[in-house]
Amino acid sequence: MHKHSIVLSGFFHIEISMLSDTLYKMNKLLEPKYRLSGKSLYVQNENPTLLVMEDLMFLGFRMADRLSGLDLAHSILALQGLARFHAASVAICEKEPKQKEYSKGMFCHQHPPELRVFFVMAIKALADEIANWPEVKKYAEKIAKLSDHVYQIAENAIKISEDDLNVINHGDCHLNNMLFKYDNDGKPIDQIFVDFQMCVYTTPALDLHYFFNTSLSMDVMENEKNTLLNEYLGTLSATMKQLNCKTQPPTMEELKASLKRSVSYGMIIAFTILPLMLCNK
Repeated sequence: MHKHSIVLSGFFHIEISMLSDTLYKMNKLLEPKYRLSGKSLYVQNENPTLLVMEDLMFLGFRMADRLSGLDLAHSILALQGLARFHAASVAICEKEPKQKEYSKGMFCHQHPPELRVFFVMAIKALADEIANWPEVKKYAEKIAKLSDHVYQIAENAIKISEDDLNVINHGDCHLNNMLFKYDNDGKPIDQIFVDFQMCVYTTPALDLHYFFNTSLSMDVMENEKNTLLNEYLGTLSATMKQLNCKTQPPTMEELKASLKRSVSYGMIIAFTILPLMLCNK
């Protein structure tokens, strides 16, 4: 994606606003036990726009293996981290409603055409490709037809609904945008997020679909979804309670219903973002 469309989309300013204001406040609520992100050390808004952050490697964080996907231990840490992120955002938004103004995210009709083109081309490429896969080629035409309104489908699936819990979503919540810390036996013990350009205030189903469809190993994807949702909801509820949120967390039924309503978003992410996770270095 070239620099011009990134500038037009305002992604840098979202990241700057998250790191210097919103996340700073969210981290304050969870300290010293937990941290959601690295600290922003210096910010400059114009010519050039830049952001200096602390180096998380020094704190012992590193990337997990992108190609194999996350195993259960990594996935549980990631969902606990995501739940704390969401819960802290609810607490901040209750105190300062203006924090809900993260309204764009990845799919937004105001984005420049270059950004939409990526999703359209990705779906067309997938349709062309699976026409050669005997077991699924019957879907090729269906998928090709999606390409014209992929953007609209995603946007509709994650529209904000006042009846639901809404949170600030990370918005680009995949295993490349988080780092893990390990103990001496190589067991993951902590997780932290990076890259806050796509943050958006809406249903947490957005981050959950995104994460599930880009970051899990096959085994976890197929067998552990309920384990992960239980971890997520348990941590979300406990953290919201601890932070004295007035908003109520959803029940498991409500969470599953909102995941079901937005399931087409998960499909789009699997068709367009997952290939980036799996492609050769």
